[in-house]
Amino acid sequence: FEKDFMRLFEPMMKVLLTYFEKQGYKDPMVEMRLLFAILDGIGMHYIVDPEHFPLNEAINRIKEIYIKNNKS
Repeated sequence: FEKDFMRLFEPMMKVLLTYFEKQGYKDPMVEMRLLFAILDGIGMHYIVDPEHFPLNEAINRIKEIYIKNNKS
């Protein structure tokens, strides 16, 4: 299962790692793994309680955290 999982997510992990590197994060690998953990948690909470989980607010908060000023 682990190998199949990694084959599925490896391309996205590489994209995120590159993003965090270009954004100048101190440890891009940690940020990439942290974001995946956050997304796992959001997914689990949404599955368990979709009527009450604030999905849109969680998405907006992730954007606030990880999308730095890309206006330049």
